[in-house]
Amino acid sequence: MAASKRGVHLEAHRSRTLSALLLAAHDMAIVVDPAMRRALQARGGVERVFVLGDFDPDRIASRAIRDPMGASADVFRTCYDRIDRCVAQLADALVSATAT
Repeated sequence: MAASKRGVHLEAHRSRTLSALLLAAHDMAIVVDPAMRRALQARGGVERVFVLGDFDPDRIASRAIRDPMGASADVFRTCYDRIDRCVAQLADALVSATAT
């Protein structure tokens, strides 16, 4: 419901295992938790791994972005709001990096 209200349709979305082949096809990975970052870095296969929450322009209590599964609609909205803020900042950073 929270996704569809933002124009994001997840009906066709399916999770998949993060394989070495999938990692090798990309030069960057974005994760939502610092523990995921450490695990990917230890595993190797991708050069740059960023925690999305680090791009939050608001004051934050945690670098991790909470998994809202099973939570209230308010928690989903809060999570999506944070992801939106972080993605906007990440996009700006990537544009700035490629402009130089």
